[in-house]
Amino acid sequence: MRNNEDRMAVSSETPVLEQPNVNNLNYVIPTEIVELPSKGMFYPTDHPLHQQKTIEIKHMTAKEEDILTSSTYIQQGVVLDYLLQSLIIDKRIDPATLLMGDKNAIFLNARINGYGEEYEVESRCQECGTTDSIVHNLREIKYKVFNKNVEVQDGEISFKLPKLGHVVTVKFLNSKEEAALQREGDKREKLNLPINATTVFLKTIITSINGVLNRGGALYDFIDSLPAMDSKHIKKTYIESQPDIDFTIEVECKKCSTIQGGELPITAEFFWPNS
Repeated sequence: MRNNEDRMAVSSETPVLEQPNVNNLNYVIPTEIVELPSKGMFYPTDHPLHQQKTIEIKHMTAKEEDILTSSTYIQQGVVLDYLLQSLIIDKRIDPATLLMGDKNAIFLNARINGYGEEYEVESRCQECGTTDSIVHNLREIKYKVFNKNVEVQDGEISFKLPKLGHVVTVKFLNSKEEAALQREGDKREKLNLPINATTVFLKTIITSINGVLNRGGALYDFIDSLPAMDSKHIKKTYIESQPDIDFTIEVECKKCSTIQGGELPITAEFFWPNS
């Protein structure tokens, strides 16, 4: 019988494989400096980001992918908060105390560094019903232009009401405060109670009117009776002045050429490119 060892040219000696040197696997995770839309102007004096124009974050790793795919975090609605907590270098910073615009800036930067600048979304034409796949370059997204018709002092903005002529001072809500407003609205809706979204929002953001501090009571009653013109002006000025990323986009339908506006959504799916 022919020797199989000779036929296959197999040596009877077992080769010794060189073991990889684990010391060569050291990897220093890069970090990035992110410019804050708020420039730190709207944080209280005891906040780590008070008057800080930037924040340092690390690049995304497999650890952050685990966070993004955690069904528990997703069901609890906290997946993006845990992602922020993992990315931010300065652990004194509580993600819940960040302004929404600053959070969006961190998300945008993390997405570009983690998965690239191309972001593919589906857009459905309101005119002909055609669904197109659109690819956006995330590096083209800009920061919102700050409203120059307001004054900034001590982390708040102030402006004059068009009808009453009173000077109103307003604060920007952080993530925790915005979430509390949303929960309160949801709770009242489930109980079939009046939601009073406008007055509750105004009572939360207004800190003073004509120098009278907002401590409830009479000022709450005054806010309830604000002329509609002034109420609308406060909400409009708040939105226009809020430091943020401009995620608005225009999409042209490939079939009927209709142009419609929209906004790129920031969810956990934002970090999962299709390709």
